[in-house]
This record gives sequence, C-alpha cells and structure tokens, in this order.
Amino acid sequence: MSYQMKSRPVSESKTALKKKDPGMQVKRLAEAILLQSFEDLWSEEERPASIDFFSGEGYRICSEIADMTSDDKGGMLVMVRGVLKQQSHTKKEFGAHRIGGRTVASCKTY
Repeated sequence: MSYQMKSRPVSESKTALKKKDPGMQVKRLAEAILLQSFEDLWSEEERPASIDFFSGEGYRICSEIADMTSDDKGGMLVMVRGVLKQQSHTKKEFGAHRIGGRTVASCKTY
C-alpha cells in the first residue's frame, strides 16, 4: 500500500510568519539592551557600566532604534534617576552623573 502526499500551496499567512523582519529583530535587540541596562542598575558590579550607558551615546542610539518617543525617553531617565537615588541612600560615598542633560545623584561602589 502506498500513500501519496498531495501538494498544496502554502498560504500567504504561513509564509509571512516564517519570514524574519531584520528591522524588527534590531528593534527587539535594542529594547533588550535597554531593559538589561536598566536591570544592571541594581548590581553593584554592573552599575558603573549601566550609568555610562544611560549617560552616553548608547542610550541615545538604542532608544532611537527602539522607536521610543521623547516622553518614553524622558520617563526612562526619570526611572534611572529614581533607582540611583534609592541606591545612593544605602552607600557611604555619593557622586553625581549627567544623564540626558540632567544631573543625577549616584554613588561609587567598591
């Protein structure tokens, strides 16, 4: 007994699901970088690099690629400032950093 498979055309919706949009992949990567950098603010070891990211070109580039609005960008920097302020209350040495044109309280970690 032999079975014969019938061929049928692949629907457009299935084809569209299989195609990868490089622009969307880059956008999702930028979003992941932003979220990881935000999470790194809680790590004493990673905090300095995260502060550098948010106060430099890295944040500007990733936020543009992620298609964030001006309000979104400002809101994220306000959250960064809040985290740094919260973290600075538990440290002995304080400092200040410029993030998005704003002075943000932070601390040095050892």
